[in-house]
Amino acid sequence: MLNFNRLIKRIPQEIKYIFSLFLVTRLSLTIIGVISRLLLEPYRPKYYEQVYPKQLWLNIWVNWDSGWYLRIASFDWYSQIAGIDGRKGSFAFFPLYPLLIRSIGFILHNNVITAVLISNLALLIACIFLYKLVKFDFETDTALRSVRYLLLFPSAFIFSGVFNESLYLALILACFYYAKKNQFLCASLLGFFMSLTKPQGVIIIFPLLYIYLKNKEFSFSKIKVNIMYLILIPLGSILFIFYAYHLTGDWFKGAHVAAEIWGFKIHNPIRNIATGLLYTRDVNMLFPTYFSIIMFLILLISYKKVEFSYWLFGAMQFLLSFSYGPSATLNCLLRHILPIFVLYIIFARIKKDGYLDLFTTVSFALLQGFLMVFWCNGFSIII
Repeated sequence: MLNFNRLIKRIPQEIKYIFSLFLVTRLSLTIIGVISRLLLEPYRPKYYEQVYPKQLWLNIWVNWDSGWYLRIASFDWYSQIAGIDGRKGSFAFFPLYPLLIRSIGFILHNNVITAVLISNLALLIACIFLYKLVKFDFETDTALRSVRYLLLFPSAFIFSGVFNESLYLALILACFYYAKKNQFLCASLLGFFMSLTKPQGVIIIFPLLYIYLKNKEFSFSKIKVNIMYLILIPLGSILFIFYAYHLTGDWFKGAHVAAEIWGFKIHNPIRNIATGLLYTRDVNMLFPTYFSIIMFLILLISYKKVEFSYWLFGAMQFLLSFSYGPSATLNCLLRHILPIFVLYIIFARIKKDGYLDLFTTVSFALLQGFLMVFWCNGFSIII
């Protein structure tokens, strides 16, 4: 016991704060999810029934695309027989997250628990890397506030669900952290795993290249050698494309499936947003669209307040999110903008001795609890 207490005392206060905030927010969201599910069960949409765990506290974290990740991990992986029974949609989901579920679930004998553990562990790792990353440029208080805004962002409950968002965010933050430390081989390897998690992970090559060339410690000859590491980043996506081709004979199987089943095609982002705002009659799309546009405008006007490489990644991620069409996919926006960690840093820079920080914190927390009710009960305001 004495050794354990001594070990606890050695943990920095900042890490204790992060861990405490993580536990409080996750416990609060679980309570909100369980109570709302009990109260709203008669009103839940019946078209969307997840048949996974019977334990209610666990079932609330299995929503929407969660079923795809669990099917990939549990059944035939990316087998072509999936095209016969309707599971061909699995090719739209990149393999790192389901691979982790499949591998660790083999030990735990429960893929749902495994997936929730992976998501939450990745979220905790992301919080620590965000703190360490912000510390490069700002004081400790700002770094801790950035973690607070990450955990309280209105759609951040998705980080704890059976989704790959928290894994993707942890890889992004670790990638930037090691790039800032001039460890570009490590950063590029993490970028490789990013592009195995989501296809848009390849875009990190551009902000990393900026960090690379901006660093004055490198001589030109050394840059020519080290810059080759960045080639590792797109290899993750290329590897999955080759694998899908091996199974299906289609080089662009993932893109074709995403377009066929969900209508995910690259559109003009301005036209897509205008359609969502002006012509849609689906009220579920209005809040995600308006909120995301506000976040984008905040990003645009804050370009001088944060590291440009972070801002560049955020801007590219926003444009990709706005480009997915048709407008029916706009209620995915609150999930797609979650990896834009620079937003959390921008909010963390709100003057700490004013009321704006408190107002924003409370507003985000209340909005998150409100959206959690809709999300975990299958209402499509956020998917």
